[in-house]
This record gives sequence, structure tokens and C-alpha cells, in this order.
Amino acid sequence: MPPLSRCMVRLALIYLVIGTGCGAWRLAALAGTVPGAAALGVIHRDLVLLGWLAHLALGTGYWILPRLPGEQPRGNPWLAWLALALLDGGLLLSALAAAGGPSTPPVTGRGLSGAGLAIFVCLLWPRARAFGAFGSGAGLR
Repeated sequence: MPPLSRCMVRLALIYLVIGTGCGAWRLAALAGTVPGAAALGVIHRDLVLLGWLAHLALGTGYWILPRLPGEQPRGNPWLAWLALALLDGGLLLSALAAAGGPSTPPVTGRGLSGAGLAIFVCLLWPRARAFGAFGSGAGLR
């Protein structure tokens, strides 16, 4: 498994724990047992959808999709790391904006996350082929 995929799967598990914790806290706040947390719904949604699901799917796809022939079989690794940085930076900005932190609007964070997702899709798109489509092996026919 390439280092980027390992990093993304580990981050996905971290986002799952934090996002689930935010969801549990929000449920407890709705039940009236803990102090209210209005922004936790947005944070929970972002961390579980973009943090857990997107990281797990993209990290697994980066690892498991057929490799391209040539020197960079998985595409440009620097571009993949940039996409991960944009995705995580956008998640952090969105969570902070929802919690009332910085004065940046949540759209900025979501735009960064969207750019990271778009870069990852562009990296993975050429690799989405049938097994054996690159001439190595018999493939499934």
C-alpha cells in the first residue's frame, strides 16, 4: 500500500471517531443532557461524509485501481499529496467556520475540499479501466 493510501485510511479512521463523537454529543444536546451545540450538526456531517467516506474511498482507490504504464504508475504523487492537503484544509476551515471560529465563510473551506476532490478524480480517472486493459495479464473477458 503506498504511503498516501495509508495516510488517507488512517485519517479516515480519525475522522470517523471525531465525527461520530460530534454526532453523539449533538444527540445528547438535543436530549437536553449536555449543554447545546448547534454547530455540531454541520461539523458531524462534514467529518463523516468528507472526512471518513471520501478519505476511505479515495485512499483505497489510489491504492487498488490498476496502475498506469511508465514512471509514475499512480500519477503525479505531488499532485495527490496536494489534493489531500486541500481536502483536509477545507475540512478544517469548514469545521472552524461552523463552530464560529475564523471570519472566513464555510464556502471557502468547501471550495478547497471540492478542489481537492476534483484533483483526486482527475488522478484516478485514467486508471479506472478493466483488469488487463493496459496489456499486462490476460484480464477478465
